[in-house]
Amino acid sequence: MKLKPNMLFATLGVALSMNVAAAPVSLVGSTVTYSFDDALLGLFGLPTLVGDSLFFTPTTFKAQSTNGSPALGFTSATMNIRVTPNNPAQWIDKVSLQEVGDYLLFDPFNVGSEGVAVTGQIRVRDLSTLAEVTDNIVPIGPLTSVGLPTKDWLATAEADVDSWMARAVNVTVENILIAYTTAAPSLAFIEKKGVILQVSAVPEPETWAMLLAGLGLVGLQLRRKPKSSDKISLS
Repeated sequence: MKLKPNMLFATLGVALSMNVAAAPVSLVGSTVTYSFDDALLGLFGLPTLVGDSLFFTPTTFKAQSTNGSPALGFTSATMNIRVTPNNPAQWIDKVSLQEVGDYLLFDPFNVGSEGVAVTGQIRVRDLSTLAEVTDNIVPIGPLTSVGLPTKDWLATAEADVDSWMARAVNVTVENILIAYTTAAPSLAFIEKKGVILQVSAVPEPETWAMLLAGLGLVGLQLRRKPKSSDKISLS
């Protein structure tokens, strides 16, 4: 079947728009490089790199429920980021996640008909061995304060993968926000305002051994160097 000129241009336009929408990005930090598809970050938004930390500032990542409608407000998003050490003689050491936001529970009759929650997990996979480790995103403290003004929340997760000696890992960050109400009048609202993903790298054992050996030689030479008071006067 032959495509008419207008159909052909429309098809090409769709293909070109898809290519423009999806672009691979690599951000080089102090010790690691983050690589991702900027079109697949969803609610997280584009990050800013400072040192080895990726800072996300989402603006529409929220869940809410009012007077039982919907009874359960649910919002989720997942992103995948590849991380590699900048130095070939290093491997991935630790992956940590910190998230911040605020929430509001409004219940003038104080009947406990509303609530909010933040959850999810980080999943780190060694791209060589396919070994995996996960950790749950857990808020620091309960999200139960009722009334104005809005209250801040903090949640964290961490994965220690130093024993893998991994040269490249895929980090999956899954985020879930929940808000619920069961009766009127009540309001439950929770919003994610910041996400910090940090990955560090460490040298190989051989590199550490060479460094320590070098420091030992320097120390030995300094100890053997005669002091000015020990010099023999020939006068």
